[in-house]
Amino acid sequence: MIFSYDRVWTDIVAMARSNWVLLLTLVGVFIFLPALSLWLLLPVPQGAGSGEEAIKVFLSYYQRNLWAFVLVNAIAALGQIVILILLIDRNRPTVAEAISGGARLFPGYFLASLVANFAILFGLLLFIVPGIYILGRFVVLGPVMADLRLGNSWAGLQESWRQTRGVGWRIVGLMMLVLLVGWIATSAATSVLTVVGRVLLPASLNLITVALANALGGAVLGLLLILLAAGIYRQITSIKGT
Repeated sequence: MIFSYDRVWTDIVAMARSNWVLLLTLVGVFIFLPALSLWLLLPVPQGAGSGEEAIKVFLSYYQRNLWAFVLVNAIAALGQIVILILLIDRNRPTVAEAISGGARLFPGYFLASLVANFAILFGLLLFIVPGIYILGRFVVLGPVMADLRLGNSWAGLQESWRQTRGVGWRIVGLMMLVLLVGWIATSAATSVLTVVGRVLLPASLNLITVALANALGGAVLGLLLILLAAGIYRQITSIKGT
C-alpha cells in the first residue's frame, strides 16, 4: 500500500462529518474565542503607513504584545492535542478524559511544537525548500504524541521524524494542495465578511468585524490543519501496520 491522497482526504471528511459538533465546540473554545479576544483587546495598528515605517510599527506592536500571542498559541496547542486524542485514540475516550490526557501532554507538546516551528522557520530562511520539507516531517508531531501518549518533547520529535521517513515529500505535496485551497477559501470569505461588515455596520463596529473575520479564518485553518495531521498519521500507521 502506498501513501494515498484520496484515502487521506476521505478519512478527513469522515472524521469531520462524524465529529462536527464536538470539533466546532472545541475549536471554538480553544482557538476561536482566544484569538477573537486577542484581536479585540489588542487590535493590529491601522494606517501604519508603508515601507520601513510600517515594519517598525508592526515590530513594535508584536514585541509589546508577545506575551499575549504566546498565551493564545499555548491555549490553541492545548486544544490541538485534546482534539487529536479524541480523533486518534482507539479507546474512544470521553471529552473529560481527552482534556485530562491533553493537559498532561501539553507541556511536552508545546515545547516540541516550538522546536519544530523554529526548525521550519530556519529551513525557510535558508532556501525555503528545506523548511517546507521539515514541515512535512513534523506535521504528525501532534498525532504521534497523542496516540503514543508521549510527554517527552524530544521523543515526540524523533518519533514524528521516524514515522514520516520515506513519505516526506508526498506529505508536503498533500499539505501544500489542501492548505493552499483552504487559505484561498478562508481569505476570500474573511475579506467578504469584512467588507460586508463595513458597509452594513457603523464605523464604530469595524474593529469587531475585522476581529471576527480574522479569528474565524484562523479557526477554520487551524481545524483543517488538525484534521490533515490526523488523516496523514492514520494513513501512515495503516501502511506501516503500527
